[in-house]
Amino acid sequence: MKLEVLQEVRGRLEERGTEAAFVQRGVLAVLRMAEQLTNEELVEVLGESTNLELVLSALERCERVRPVAHQDPLAAARLRGLRLRDTLLDAEGGTLGVDAVARLLRISRQAVAKRRRKGTLLAIKVGRRGDLYPVWQFDLDSDGLLAGLEEILKLLAEQSDWAKLRFFLAENVALEGKRPLDLLRAGVMDPVRRAARLTNEHGLA
Repeated sequence: MKLEVLQEVRGRLEERGTEAAFVQRGVLAVLRMAEQLTNEELVEVLGESTNLELVLSALERCERVRPVAHQDPLAAARLRGLRLRDTLLDAEGGTLGVDAVARLLRISRQAVAKRRRKGTLLAIKVGRRGDLYPVWQFDLDSDGLLAGLEEILKLLAEQSDWAKLRFFLAENVALEGKRPLDLLRAGVMDPVRRAARLTNEHGLA
């Protein structure tokens, strides 16, 4: 396994262009983090389930040992943002790609993209992974959408896709600490409508 990883890294470094430059700097950054961590911390980091979680976990530990905020005042905030992003994307069943959504709704990829552009489907663009569609917006029993979703998405039209995602999944003061998603699932629409209008007007998501 180690040999395969080294061969892949070597192959990437032999390439020309921005990808090779990125890999080179990334490898150097990870090496520097490894030098700052104790063996016990490295063992803990290696227990993470994904490579991204591994890097984030190492960054957090390095931040405690030698705060990078002295070098970059926004580093800690960026790290928290990455954690929040992944938490939101993984919540309530994770996400689906456009092909899986097309099969679920029994429509074409083009029709899925059209709904996304119209704002009646929520998708988050994540780098090369493209548009990711949160699973919780679908009614898996009926091969359709969660009741009321389209109406609330339209009420949130002025918000970014990330703000819309946070709106549905976060506890909302206007809803007495309840999540809009839970109320929609229970068929309670009016309070969610009011909260969505308030969010769209004042950006409280």
